[in-house]
Amino acid sequence: MCVPSWVFVDALHEFMVGLPKHAVVVSMTNDNLPSLYFYQRRGYVVSEWIPNGAAKLSASASRLGFGGIPIRDEVRLEKALET
Repeated sequence: MCVPSWVFVDALHEFMVGLPKHAVVVSMTNDNLPSLYFYQRRGYVVSEWIPNGAAKLSASASRLGFGGIPIRDEVRLEKALET
């Protein structure tokens, strides 16, 4: 059985609401437009853009990624947890 990504993310968010944390943070590279779209549609906002941060995340830094965009930066999105 395949579970759609949004079901997993929504379930994780519901689980996290009961924990002593104030936000959920996700991290990706600058070329990952599908993920940027996915998370922003679910209420996440860009909280940090780290120039040249992809080298710390992946050996694929400096390669071309989605849509021919150079993989270079780390992008962090955040969604506040409501208690």
